[in-house]
Amino acid sequence: MTIYLPALALYLVVLPHIYGFSTLGDPLQLLALGAVFLLATSFMGQAVGAWFKRPETPSLIFLATSLPQFFLTGFAWPREAMPQAVLVAVHVFPVDFAINGIVRVNQLGASLAEVAQNWRGLWFLAIVYFALAVVSAHIVRRKRSHMDA
Repeated sequence: MTIYLPALALYLVVLPHIYGFSTLGDPLQLLALGAVFLLATSFMGQAVGAWFKRPETPSLIFLATSLPQFFLTGFAWPREAMPQAVLVAVHVFPVDFAINGIVRVNQLGASLAEVAQNWRGLWFLAIVYFALAVVSAHIVRRKRSHMDA
């Protein structure tokens, strides 16, 4: 959070003002939504990362899925034309809730109440991935201690 929250503020608040881009969103609401996105993403990485011996492996896996995740948000293909199963599956990743919520707050001036579905979705993922990260770390640590003994 200490590393990426200032970067998020730079990208969503400072740079648009410097370059004169129109933004209607409240910076505090943008940062609140972005902070929950950072939590969910971080916990997801920790939950997955616990299962690999090399720390860079999950980064490579998520890097390979980042472009499909971006396209599934509806920029390249309308969401209405996507199969329902795909739309449900994309909710596993925090990016879907974050992009929809942040764009609506930043560009349309929506409040957190108006993006409550995205807000709740990000909190749900943050809580689930936190629990998975704790359980994964515990299981992996226990497995490694049994192997060393």
